[in-house]
Amino acid sequence: KWLLATDSVGELLLVRSVAALILLAPFVGRAGTAAFRKAPRPVLQIVRVDWRTPAYLLEQIIAHEAVHEIRDWNDLRRRIDPVDRRCYAFFHPQLNDEPLIFVEVALVPEMPAAIAPLLDRHQPAQTDASRFKVAVFYSISNCQPGLRGVNLGNFLIKRVAEDLNRELP
Repeated sequence: KWLLATDSVGELLLVRSVAALILLAPFVGRAGTAAFRKAPRPVLQIVRVDWRTPAYLLEQIIAHEAVHEIRDWNDLRRRIDPVDRRCYAFFHPQLNDEPLIFVEVALVPEMPAAIAPLLDRHQPAQTDASRFKVAVFYSISNCQPGLRGVNLGNFLIKRVAEDLNRELP
């Protein structure tokens, strides 16, 4: 406790890192550094969020929407349920009940002049998938404050674009 009360956070992290090196050194010496390089790394899982997704995950989407507020369950359903809408999220295997980041996508026949019509709950959904020519990524929200500054958004958008390209060539 005295270390926390008298030293800076940087010094505390330095002490913890040195202690970890001292404890791990015998294992690294025996196994070699190649064992650490070959260790499996968890891969982010991309999941399509739809109306059949468990309610506790849908509640997190509502709570973490940072760009265009989701007013209620009907608003959420309009954003994820129709044929012309998609929502995708990245999950980490260790946090399978909490999305890391999610993106909302509208599939439309042409580039829209504005985002507002896409959010209008009274606009009818496009049902003819053969007419979809443009995917509008209109909202992306980070769910984990500790990951601010980690660039997961570009990675998620690229993965979603690949999935949509396979689904709707």
